[in-house]
Amino acid sequence: MKKFLSLLLIVLMLFSFSVSALAALPSVGTLPGTVIGGNSQDSEDEPEEEPEEEPEEDPEKEPEEEPDLTPVPTPTPTPNQDATYTLVAPDKVYYQVGEAPDYTNGKVIYSKLAFQISYPLSADNCQGLDTSVPGNKTVTVTVNDHVFYFTVIVVSENNPIAQMTDITEAHWAYPYFAACMRVGYFEGDDEKKILPDTSITRAEMAAIIYRTWRTDPTVMIENSSTAAAPFTDVSVESWYYESVEACRKAGILRGDDMGLCNPEDPITREDAVLMLMRIQYTDEELAALDLEKEVGESGVDPVDFDKVSDYAKSAVAAALGEIIKGNQQREIQPQNAISRAESAAIFGRLFLKDYDWGFKWPSGEPTENPEGQNSPLIYLSPSNQFTNPYAGINANEGDEMNKVAEAAKKKLEALGYRVVIASKTKSIYDRPDEAIELGADIYVPIHSNAGGGVGTTVFYRGDRESSVKLGRYLFDTLAKVTGTPFSTNAYKEDYLCLGPDGAPFHELNEPTMAVAYLEVEFHDIPEKAQWIVNNTDTLAQAIADGIDQYFKNHLN
Repeated sequence: MKKFLSLLLIVLMLFSFSVSALAALPSVGTLPGTVIGGNSQDSEDEPEEEPEEEPEEDPEKEPEEEPDLTPVPTPTPTPNQDATYTLVAPDKVYYQVGEAPDYTNGKVIYSKLAFQISYPLSADNCQGLDTSVPGNKTVTVTVNDHVFYFTVIVVSENNPIAQMTDITEAHWAYPYFAACMRVGYFEGDDEKKILPDTSITRAEMAAIIYRTWRTDPTVMIENSSTAAAPFTDVSVESWYYESVEACRKAGILRGDDMGLCNPEDPITREDAVLMLMRIQYTDEELAALDLEKEVGESGVDPVDFDKVSDYAKSAVAAALGEIIKGNQQREIQPQNAISRAESAAIFGRLFLKDYDWGFKWPSGEPTENPEGQNSPLIYLSPSNQFTNPYAGINANEGDEMNKVAEAAKKKLEALGYRVVIASKTKSIYDRPDEAIELGADIYVPIHSNAGGGVGTTVFYRGDRESSVKLGRYLFDTLAKVTGTPFSTNAYKEDYLCLGPDGAPFHELNEPTMAVAYLEVEFHDIPEKAQWIVNNTDTLAQAIADGIDQYFKNHLN
């Protein structure tokens, strides 16, 4: 009977240990396909062995010492000691508006030593994956009272930038605006203008940041330890109060030494970057950065990094090469006001470069002279006469002159200029107004000629010295490649054309800036038409050279 009770006690102890061990595991519920442990194997009951007889005691054997039965204290185990929970975000990052949530390969992994459990993500443990409207959406994941976040981006099928009246595909920032507007980062005004080259205010930058991260509690932190005191110059009635206040509470926008926000002042490039880097890094992480290493590894090597304010140096260094590219002169111009176009480029690089937008995403930034927005702005107006055929070949004036303009744009941007090309669908009667609104410094229509003759013709406004000079520089560089001798018939005032009343060309009369109207060569002569088609790059280089000489010589 004693032996039976001893055996029963051992079984009960083993059972108690198994229950305790199972209770220490995290609750997994019913997870299809989840492997909780290794493979188990059923075994047949072993036959019970006959108990052996106890040996008789040896009377001559020395008695053994009694064992020390004093209890030894054992350390109290820490719950989930050495256990970790890790979020693996789902594969799908970008959604179309209205698209169903997709949690494929998303999971939370519980690990303790060599033991792992995977909790697949689903609508049961994820909140906030709302695809009903465009924008960044922060999804909250809760597993066993552990909370995680991941972000998805919802893209509109509409193309809001197509409704804007003050930007064309020729603008260097057009792809950035096209993407940013489809996810709601940027909006046009009531007049359907995006105002790409205007500066952005501190309040406007706060509004863009708030629109982007408003659903992310890890960014829009309530009462962060780095939050500034409430700003005394931000009215509760102002349109930007909610966004400025949210950014203040989160420690993203901190104001000046006087505790002022200065919400309607243009924000500098360094301050805009600082706000964004405060989202990516803590103050301690920024302070710990090796500035020399960050700048050296950025691939930018800015010549004016010493002009960055001390308080912004770490943030700017962290952003170099990723969201700040610099201009062709390797300048980052930290004290300059940032434009809306430059801001769109930054947000595009942060979030949107991996999505298939259906157009070519900017790769390098020689075309992005923006980060030197004080450079001259050139408005090119290539012919929109697509029904003017070229003699003897399958080509027309509109297509060929737009090719020349595109090639000239690249060459001018490589020289550090900003360039806008008029839309192919915009009337020549609307183009001068667009150039004026954009603040263009020069206006250059580009055409090929017809009506008998050979060589280049350049028209200018004789009542403006700037137009006379611009026309002459462009004539000289074009005449060199077309072999046109100088004459008053090849380089002349526009009033000698267009009918007996002496009415000037609209594109010479209406622009308020320096203007020169180009007829690069005659296209109604087969060999000349073929020459134009074969020499797109040559003509573009001549135009870029003439414009560059005008700015370097005449304006200096």
